Parts: sequence; C-alpha cells; structure tokens
Amino acid sequence: MVQRQERREEESDIALCGAGRRCGAGRAWEQLLNAGPPPQPSSYDTAWVAIVPAPGSPQSSRFPKCVDWILRNQSGDGSWGPQADGSGDGPWLLGKDALSSTMACVLALRTWGVGDEHVGKGLRFIGHNASLVTDDRSDTPAGFNVIFPGMLTHAMGMGLEIPRESTRLPGFPHQQIRQLRCSAERVLPAKKRWQN
Repeated sequence: MVQRQERREEESDIALCGAGRRCGAGRAWEQLLNAGPPPQPSSYDTAWVAIVPAPGSPQSSRFPKCVDWILRNQSGDGSWGPQADGSGDGPWLLGKDALSSTMACVLALRTWGVGDEHVGKGLRFIGHNASLVTDDRSDTPAGFNVIFPGMLTHAMGMGLEIPRESTRLPGFPHQQIRQLRCSAERVLPAKKRWQN
C-alpha cells in the first residue's frame, strides 16, 4: 500500500512528453519557471544584438526593442551594466565590465543615429573611469584586453570623440598585442595536434 502511494506521487511528478511518453522533467521545469524574477538582461549582449541590421534594411536595427532598452536603461553616471544596488545609480560591480557594456551600448546607439545625449554621457563615463583599464586590482572579463581597445578603435572610426584618457593609457595597446600572441600560442599548438 505504501509503495503504491509513493508510486502515484512519483508519477504525478512526471510530465507527459508528447504522444503520451513520460519524462521526469515536469517538477524541475515548474521549479525553474517559478523560481523568482528572471535575471536582468545583459547590457553588453543587448547592445551587440541591437547592432544587427534588419534584413533588407541595413539602415535600421533588426531588433529595435533592444535599442529602446538601451535608451531606457542608462545609469545616472552614464554607464550601462550591472549595478550593486540594482537601482542603476549606485557603484557597479565590475569596473571593466561597466566599461565594456558602456562602450558596446554607445556603439549600438551611434550605429542607428539615436540617443546623442546618452552617447555623450557614456563617453564621459568611459573617460572618467579609463584608469580601470590598466588596474590589476579590477576583475578583468575574458578577452577584455583585446575587445575593449577594438571597440575604442571602432568608435573612433565612427567619428566618435573618445576621451583622451581612454586612448593614452600606458601600455594598453601592448596588452592587446600580448594577449593576442598568448591566445595564438595556445590555439596554434592545439590546432597542429588536431591536424596530425
């Protein structure tokens, strides 16, 4: 009798998966879906998605809601990215992450010719916090030393006036070259082993 009761409870936890087949994911999915509020969108990822042009219309974003999200979610200090207190006006958790997110959002807005005031505030934030780029005490997102200078170069190519503090960082271009060489050294030997 006890075994039947346990069996019924177990079966009630099993979801039906197409054509009457059973799978054990029902309760797990329910718990995931009801776990609480979804995580906040990533400013950095949203910016890169916003840059994708619409098919057949390269003058507009394929994802205009992402552009709108960027316009609505700039912090009071001019940055985009995770905030310590969740309000958007407090200190950010990772300085280099905030720099990357902010530069990506600036690029997205400039790509579509919108948000000039947001762009200016973002560039001022980058200029005021440029020292974080070479700060060894700050957490460094993977690829930052290659991606961030590439974004600065792209921004300058778009005609944006990058604050001088961001472009005169001692040794920063050398960091980019050094990281590219290290990455190539790790990839090339692995590629040679794979080809043999």
